[in-house]
Amino acid sequence: MIDTPLGQEILREGMQIGVKKGIKKGVKEGIKEGIPQGAQHVLLQLIAARFGQTPTSIRRKITAIHDTKKLDRIAATLLTAQNMAELKQAVINAPRR
Repeated sequence: MIDTPLGQEILREGMQIGVKKGIKKGVKEGIKEGIPQGAQHVLLQLIAARFGQTPTSIRRKITAIHDTKKLDRIAATLLTAQNMAELKQAVINAPRR
């Protein structure tokens, strides 16, 4: 059946549908990953602006957190932290996921 024009058309349509579904899923996954990465980036920029150079340990911990609510809590702490030690404690206490 694949060797017939009808079979070829069915195969082509099936491939197009598969590609469209794959692209849609890829975009959805990209957005899902991109939002936490953007939040991590902004948070690291704010830490650097407030306290200067961000210690590697804090940078690693923040980039390991993918839950935006946890990143938001760290950002809120950043607003009130008197020093890097207070912020570091909030980052250390934040679970990874």
